[in-house]
Amino acid sequence: LGDTYGLTPDEVGTSATVTLDNPRTNLFARVDFKLGDNHRLVIRDNYAKNRADRPPFRASFFYGYTSQNQDFTNTTNTLVAQLFSTFGGVWNNELLANYGIVRDLRDPVTNYAQIAVDVDSDFGSNTLVAGAEEFSQANSLDQDFFQLTDNLSRSFGSHRMTFGANLEDFKFNNLFFPASIGIYEFDSLDDLENGVIGAYEVNTLNPAITDPAAKFSVWQPGFYLQDEWAINQNWNLQVGLRADIPIMADKPPANPLFEQEFGVSTTETPSGNIQWQPRVGFNWQSGAEQMTQVRGGAGIFSGRPPYVWLSNIYTNTGGQQVKLFCDTDNAPAFNRNNYPGSPPQQCTDGTTAAAAGTPVVNIFDPNASFPMEGKLNLAVDQVLPAGFVVTGEVLYTKAVKQFFFEEVNIPSEQIGTDPTQGDRPLFGTPTAGLR
Repeated sequence: LGDTYGLTPDEVGTSATVTLDNPRTNLFARVDFKLGDNHRLVIRDNYAKNRADRPPFRASFFYGYTSQNQDFTNTTNTLVAQLFSTFGGVWNNELLANYGIVRDLRDPVTNYAQIAVDVDSDFGSNTLVAGAEEFSQANSLDQDFFQLTDNLSRSFGSHRMTFGANLEDFKFNNLFFPASIGIYEFDSLDDLENGVIGAYEVNTLNPAITDPAAKFSVWQPGFYLQDEWAINQNWNLQVGLRADIPIMADKPPANPLFEQEFGVSTTETPSGNIQWQPRVGFNWQSGAEQMTQVRGGAGIFSGRPPYVWLSNIYTNTGGQQVKLFCDTDNAPAFNRNNYPGSPPQQCTDGTTAAAAGTPVVNIFDPNASFPMEGKLNLAVDQVLPAGFVVTGEVLYTKAVKQFFFEEVNIPSEQIGTDPTQGDRPLFGTPTAGLR
C-alpha cells in the first residue's frame, strides 16, 4: 500500500493490538425553590460527553488494520424543570418540562477509500482491510427533543383519580452515507501489488441533492386516565387507559417512477395512528404480622421505535443516494490525491451511477403501528421471621405490534435453491462481484 499507492505507514495502520481511549465527562446541577406554601420548583441539568474508540473488526475470515478504527463521540445535555403544586388542599399537580440535545458522531481515523484484499492460505480464506471503514465514511446523528407532561390527581372517597397529558417533540438530523468515498476490492495480494482491481463501488449523491442527511420531526401527544381504588384495607385495584398518537410532521420526497411501478408512494408515513393501551393492576395484603402480599397486573404498553429506521424513508427514496459498481475491466485506479474530497464518480468506460447505478428505496405502510407489547405479571411476597422477605414472580411479555420488513422487489416466483447456502431460495440469478 505504501510503495504502490502512496500511503504512509500511519495511514495504513498495523495489525497490532489496539489501545482504546475512552475519556468521559459528566456534570450535574440541581436547584430547588420553595414558592410559598403550595408550590415547589426543581430545576436540574445533566451534561455528559464521552468518546469511545472502536477497534477494527477482526475474525477468522476478516482482519482489519488499525486504519479501520473509528471514533465514537457522544454529547448529551438535558435540562428539566418540575413544578409541584397543591390547589385547594385537595388537588395535586406535577408539571414537567424537559429539553435536551444528543449529538452522535462516528468518524473514521483515515480519510481514504476502504481497501479490501482477499487472501487464500492453507488455513482458509480471509480478507485484509485498511482505510476508512465503509459505514463510518459519513455517519452522524443530531437529536433535539422537548417533552411537556402534566399530571393532576385528587381523591374522591376511596378512589384516587389521575388525569394526565404528555407531549413529545423530536427533531432529527441523521447523516448515513455509507461508502461515500468508496471501496476498492482486490482478489489477491499479487493483484494488490500489481494494481489489478477486482471491483470498485461508491455511493453517489444525486446532483440535485445538496445534503444527504435525513431531516425530519416527530411529535406525539398522549393522554391517560387512572383510577386507584382502595376497596378495603386488604384490596387495592388500579385501572387505567392511555392513548398515544405518533405524528410524522414531514413528508419524504416523492418518486413517481417507483409509485408507477409498485403502486406505493414514497411520501407515505406511519402517522396519526392512535395507540390504545388499557391497563389493570391489583394488590392484596393479608394484614397479618407475617404479611402475605399478592400483586399483579396486565396491560398494553407502547414505546418509541428506533427512529433511525424511519429516517431511511427520507434518504432512500431512489432519488438521493445511488450506488455505482465498476467491475475489474472498468474500475478506476486508486489515487491518494482524490481523497477525501474527490473519489471517482464513474467507471473508466464512462458509466456513472445516474446511468447504471442501483437505487435503494425504503417505504413504510401508512397504517403501520409503532411497537406495542402486552405484559402480564403475577407475584407473591411473604414476610418471614426476622424480617426476611421471599418473593416469587412470573412475568410474561408478548409483542402485539412490531415492525415487519419485506423485500417487495423480489419476483413472485422462486426459480430454485442455492445448495451452497443451505438450500436458500433463489428468486433471480446472482451476479458475480456484487455484494
